Amino acid sequence: MTLLPQTTEQRRQFKKSLNFYLAIEAAWHVTLFTTCYRYRPLLKLSRTTGGRRMIEQVQSFFSKTKKKLSNNINNHQQHRNGSSSSSSSSSSSSSSSSSSGENGKWQRYYKSAAHHLPGGQRTIIAASEWFFFNKVIGIPLLPTKLLLANWMSKKWQAHKNDLPDWARVDDWTVFHNGDDGGGVTDDDIEEDAL
Repeated sequence: MTLLPQTTEQRRQFKKSLNFYLAIEAAWHVTLFTTCYRYRPLLKLSRTTGGRRMIEQVQSFFSKTKKKLSNNINNHQQHRNGSSSSSSSSSSSSSSSSSSGENGKWQRYYKSAAHHLPGGQRTIIAASEWFFFNKVIGIPLLPTKLLLANWMSKKWQAHKNDLPDWARVDDWTVFHNGDDGGGVTDDDIEEDAL
């Protein structure tokens, strides 16, 4: 069983569905980013007591998970490297402290640059909220968007089939040179001019 369309009609239907899906995705992302930029929903939620409590719980969960994950990684590395890890860990910790100092300098630079740009901080907040909502809401919405695009393309095709013959225009009529009777050729223009 193949998932790709086999007949010309199935390909045309798939193409229409894909076009509608891309339009739905574009509208979704623009609307979501605009809403996040204008209303800043997560920032407003964090200013309430319930929202603050929720954010603290999420932060504590992630900090515990991060500690467990880093401990598991360290244990795995020590187990894999054996006793040689103790001597190399002191040299790696000194190199990581110097690199974190450089990273801190760049982080401060980018944070200050974002604050001085017109709308910089607001754009960063909107982008982070947009990313969060896309991961939380956007992934479960994917099947719905696909079904909506398929339904819209079928409705479009049904509407197109209900039109009288004189009002129907094939999608490719404008681009053909008239060899299939769908367009105007140079000979037709010359005959009309005579």
